[in-house]
Amino acid sequence: MVEQYRVGVDETTLEIPGGMVDGEEEPIKAAQRELLEETGYGSNQWVKLGKTSANPAIQTNFTHLYLAKECRKLKEPENEGNEDIKVHTMPLPRFLELVKSGTIHHAIVLAAVAQYLLAEK
Repeated sequence: MVEQYRVGVDETTLEIPGGMVDGEEEPIKAAQRELLEETGYGSNQWVKLGKTSANPAIQTNFTHLYLAKECRKLKEPENEGNEDIKVHTMPLPRFLELVKSGTIHHAIVLAAVAQYLLAEK
């Protein structure tokens, strides 16, 4: 999990790592890069969970959702520009408690949770 300040809601949020796909980059490569940059963790086991559109009425982009299994710390995170990201690891039950309580409320994170729970059934 990454903790960072979000201007739109004027609060620090707890989210899953993520970011933009650069140019012609494959979404899986962007996910791998973002995980490593933001957390310093990497994985050799990736599962595509699906994709979601945050607001298809006015936006054309998709968010591609991946699960990285058996992550391991490879290096220190790389904060870019004015980013001030703090990394948190936690067991899945604690993460789900934070989702249920509303502490974790980012819509894309909630979509990823739903896709993960459906894939695990």
